[in-house]
Amino acid sequence: MLKDGQKMVRTSVILPEDKRDHLEKLAKENGFSVALVIRCAIDEFIENTKNNKKLKIKSVKE
Repeated sequence: MLKDGQKMVRTSVILPEDKRDHLEKLAKENGFSVALVIRCAIDEFIENTKNNKKLKIKSVKE
């Protein structure tokens, strides 16, 4: 996840309550923090989209 010398920066996101609840449940069941689950999901997303220049994201209200 982190490379030598890499630092962490705090980032905030706003999630629908049901998604936050799901992340909390998933983290608790696996003995991890929600932050770690989110960082791992982001790492996987970045790895899977490295060669894509355009994201395929469903339209959502912000």
